[in-house]
Amino acid sequence: TDLSSERNADREKVDEFYKKTKDSGVSIVLDNVSFKYKNGEENVIEKASFRINPGETVAFVGPSGEGKTTLLKLLLGIMPVTEGRLFLESADGENINISDSTRRFCSYVPQGINIFSGTIRENLTMVKEDATDEDLCSVIKAAAIDTLVSSLPEGLDTMINERGGNFSQGQLQRMAIARALLKDSKILIMDEATSALDVNTEKKVLEGVMVSNPARICIITTHRASMLKYCDRVFHVEQDGGISEVFDNKS
Repeated sequence: TDLSSERNADREKVDEFYKKTKDSGVSIVLDNVSFKYKNGEENVIEKASFRINPGETVAFVGPSGEGKTTLLKLLLGIMPVTEGRLFLESADGENINISDSTRRFCSYVPQGINIFSGTIRENLTMVKEDATDEDLCSVIKAAAIDTLVSSLPEGLDTMINERGGNFSQGQLQRMAIARALLKDSKILIMDEATSALDVNTEKKVLEGVMVSNPARICIITTHRASMLKYCDRVFHVEQDGGISEVFDNKS
């Protein structure tokens, strides 16, 4: 069908773009983007325009509601924008619209724990089956879970009970972050993903995430002010759908 042909062509274009930007990373660009749900009367995102460059750590803050979650769904290509344009751009200016095909550029760590019964190793390598022990050691260190893993008699081969009952919420969150880092994506999205960590551990995790890939974009949503000082920029998502930059640590 024409639709499947279009999807295949889109995937091929994304594959080429992915290879091209492997080392340099990508920018995320919103150009006058608005979005409303099919049955909605008002825009949840209203005429948003901004750019996030490779290597930046950016936070989205604001009241609980649809805005931040909707924005993440748009960035993950789960839904198309209603108006405007949302795209990824390479260092030389080539760009490609964000869609379900560009989701491979992203790793997503939700607030809810998404660790499964099985070993720590099995949980991590589900995103990269050929990962070496060196790869695994690197990401558990970046996620500040290395001390815990090395203290376990069976290390990476320690079993995680169903729903992670033998580990704390904070430990499970760090395992989920380690798994996201193992994918080595160009964009890491963490949605309240450090909510169970104390301030010192949170600091170690964010520093580890930032240095593990200098070209990676890191996007966080948070209600914790302690996280914002590690961000290059902070955007406030308003209840009326507007998105404004409220803090720029680079200026």
